[in-house]
Amino acid sequence: MKRFSAVLILVILCAGLSSAQVGIGIKGGVNFANVGGADAAPNSKTLIGFAAGGYLEISLPVLFTIQPEVLYSQKGFIADENISGTNVKVTGSLNYLEIPVLVKFSLPVPVVKPSLYAGPAMGILLSAKAKAEASGQSSETDIKDQITSTDWGLVVGASANIAIITVDIRYTLGLATIDKTSTTKAYNRVFSLMVGIPLM
Repeated sequence: MKRFSAVLILVILCAGLSSAQVGIGIKGGVNFANVGGADAAPNSKTLIGFAAGGYLEISLPVLFTIQPEVLYSQKGFIADENISGTNVKVTGSLNYLEIPVLVKFSLPVPVVKPSLYAGPAMGILLSAKAKAEASGQSSETDIKDQITSTDWGLVVGASANIAIITVDIRYTLGLATIDKTSTTKAYNRVFSLMVGIPLM
């Protein structure tokens, strides 16, 4: 985490020293989250959550932009399990403070100004709960001590401008298994649709 923060600060400082233009904005939207990997539940379903936060846009020469973000991001999954002949719906809710650092390439198209981007993301686990529902009954358990505290991922996506609003579509591929209690290979997989508004 300290190394990641140092890299982020260095990027911003270098951009400032080169007299780059810096913009600030806010964004928010919907997450369509699930888990993947060799040990992920084969019948898992999408959990709908939200993501919101702020971003910087550091303009570089020749159509490139560096965009660090700080987001509250809801991830997780829904799975149907059969336990001793009883169908149980399990909802895993994992909430993160996510810090992507994206490199954007702007396509030379007027009006909508589309961009393609990619970059690493670090997620700091804030909370984790599992809710089990069966036969009209439900119970919720805190599972934070069973989930990996830092989630590393790769973000790829595209954006376009509509007036002052930026529409952002991205996919976040988790690279670190979410289960820290075993060798289980299960990773966050999140498709996000967000809208951003520049503040300056």
